[in-house]
Amino acid sequence: MSGSDPLSAPWGHQQLQLTPEANAFLQLLRELGHLDGALFEAFLQELSPPIGALTQEPLALGRDDIRRLVGAYLFARSSELPPESLELLAREWPLLFG
Repeated sequence: MSGSDPLSAPWGHQQLQLTPEANAFLQLLRELGHLDGALFEAFLQELSPPIGALTQEPLALGRDDIRRLVGAYLFARSSELPPESLELLAREWPLLFG
């Protein structure tokens, strides 16, 4: 990630706050290549709360929250992944999301 952590950047008036475990899980997925730059940015966009739901309180997400959200996100986009990425993800899925 660049100088500022995109996961603690403001989203309108609301911020995402990840536990250290949740942040480490996202970093692991990036290092393994399951969330490349474009997928990571698109995932963050989907995490943004709807405009009408903005509050002053941060949105806190733990490791289990992120596992569930990323798992659903990757599963929904599996048809867009290259075959080699899909094969690798299928092998590692039980370890990451099981």
